[in-house]
Amino acid sequence: MKISIIIPAYNAEQFLRRTVDSVIAQTWTDWELVILDDGSVDATYSIAQKCAAPDPRIRAVKSSNGGVANARNAGYRETNGDSEYVTFLDHDDTWHPHALERLVVALEESPQAVAAHALARTTDMDGVPTGQIHSDIRRKVVDRRIETCDRTEPTTYAVLICDCAISTPGVGLIRRAAFEKIKQPHLDPLLGKEREEGIYYDQAMGTGNDWDMWLRLSLQGDIAFVDEVLLDWRQHADNGSKDEAGMFAAEAMVRHKMSTWPELSDHQRDIADWRYQRVYASIERRNAKACARWFGGSLRRGRVGEAARFASTWLRTYLHYLGLRIFWERGRESRPIPRRLVDTAQVLKS
Repeated sequence: MKISIIIPAYNAEQFLRRTVDSVIAQTWTDWELVILDDGSVDATYSIAQKCAAPDPRIRAVKSSNGGVANARNAGYRETNGDSEYVTFLDHDDTWHPHALERLVVALEESPQAVAAHALARTTDMDGVPTGQIHSDIRRKVVDRRIETCDRTEPTTYAVLICDCAISTPGVGLIRRAAFEKIKQPHLDPLLGKEREEGIYYDQAMGTGNDWDMWLRLSLQGDIAFVDEVLLDWRQHADNGSKDEAGMFAAEAMVRHKMSTWPELSDHQRDIADWRYQRVYASIERRNAKACARWFGGSLRRGRVGEAARFASTWLRTYLHYLGLRIFWERGRESRPIPRRLVDTAQVLKS
């Protein structure tokens, strides 16, 4: 068995069949597929069983609901430990027919790489491309500045700590041997001690659990970059990326974790901490500028009470921005990375 594929599925009856069809249509045929039903309350498990019935390479596994990170971990534990590669495909994404073949070739051509990843294009609910290619331009942190990557460069820790350049897990193929090395202890809150199996995807990172995984994996080695769109990333209201507050909270958690992760070299910790501070402070600076604009607009319209609220928010936000620049070690612990304020006075009128 060459490749183990895991699809974590929760209430996925609307999308699962098309996702599985895209696996079956792969030009690379040496694979197994585990569909992990994460406690769905719709027909997901029934559809998974129907997908598995005619194809011995496919198995449907039912689990209690535990969130997508736990479902990915549980699905991985169901795979054949002898497979060379592993990949995680979200239940609403679909592969182009040659996706696995391209990724396998990339890893065979880069034996030192721990994984390979390609690009994804966004589509609407019906799978029609919207014209956007995610992370087509990758950036990296170099000596406390940001540079654009050459299109032939691999994706490294310096790239991933700058931005999450791997949009969705299905664009990547990972060497199982490298994936096994990123397993971290799992503290069971009921037992009060670490569980033996450990975890690969960290549920505590929220919607950033896949970014956190790629960052830890990149500490093992480079990730080969395939400059080609190989996956359609379906956009809909239930995407985790649509939860703006959750995304900002997840970014804060991942960046904090990486700035203190014990396996980092001094250089890796330095660029992680620098990027964390830059992101955090730049958002507060932008928010302060927005509040100043809204204050001026309210004052010109004679809305004194509204202007006073904007002025108060501006002062609080700007002082926090200065604190982040001057007293970073204390400031980064004071609260999560803030949301960007919407550029309209309605934000603070209520």
